[in-house]
Amino acid sequence: MTGGLSLRQLEYLTTVADEGRLTPAAARLFVTVPTLSQQLKTLERGVGAALVERGAHGVRLTAAGEAFLPFARAALRSARLAQEAARAADERRRVAVRLVTLPPLLPGLLPALVDSVRAHVDAPLVVEVREESRQLRAAVECGAADVAVGPRPGRWDGRIDCLAAEEAVVVCASDDPLAGRESPLENLLQRDWIVHHGEGWELHDLTAGALRGEALRWPFPVAEVPTVEAAVALAVAGAGLTVAPLSALPDRAADCVIRLAPRRIRETTLYRAAGATAPVERCCQALRTAAARAARSAEATGGADQQQPPPAG
Repeated sequence: MTGGLSLRQLEYLTTVADEGRLTPAAARLFVTVPTLSQQLKTLERGVGAALVERGAHGVRLTAAGEAFLPFARAALRSARLAQEAARAADERRRVAVRLVTLPPLLPGLLPALVDSVRAHVDAPLVVEVREESRQLRAAVECGAADVAVGPRPGRWDGRIDCLAAEEAVVVCASDDPLAGRESPLENLLQRDWIVHHGEGWELHDLTAGALRGEALRWPFPVAEVPTVEAAVALAVAGAGLTVAPLSALPDRAADCVIRLAPRRIRETTLYRAAGATAPVERCCQALRTAAARAARSAEATGGADQQQPPPAG
């Protein structure tokens, strides 16, 4: 690279930015802490500005480092895409469109994926799952994925489309005194809760900021399960309360709902880096079209409360 900068140095900086500390960053990079520190100093000399500040609580980027970071990520992503394109051409194969999402979103995404594959975007589609939304963002930023489907990312330079906006509800047994009624979330926190790991639909996702910074006080969960579906089944059976998207409830559980007041709406978005390739954009268009069709179908069959049509654009 010009100016004496190297891709490896850019990788050092982005990893430090992700980890916030030198020791875990060095472990991820398979180098020693002194080597990492020296390479950061070399990068700073090449840039002509201090990029990181070291303190008792770790490492953080300076204003210059924050300005430099998105370009460093873009350079690393471009390098990975160039390498993949060259390998694909050499092997006479098409470059795949790589999509990442979260496990709870994959079942609902399958019909849209079918439509995307049928749209013949001139590229095979590779779908992977990550456990956390920050991992989706990191995958797109570094070029390990082209498209992410998940919660709306903050401060994103590329394009973001809303695929769906769903209401989060509290699931209970059909004979619960509040079934079919509304309640503030704060009034339910002393009840027995079933915790699941459906990111974006967990109890703490809804309580963040809801109680004006007060310490949340609720009993230890009566059960912890890996999926939203398992938590819903236990809640319907009367084991406790859980949080889920309204669309996750089976037909037989339509009355096993406590609507929150105020309502909580969670977005599922489709996002990619700026300057996405034509096959990536065609894949995104197919996904948006399929999501809009599903929303219209839900509205026509009386399910408008479950999934709102995504806004235009």
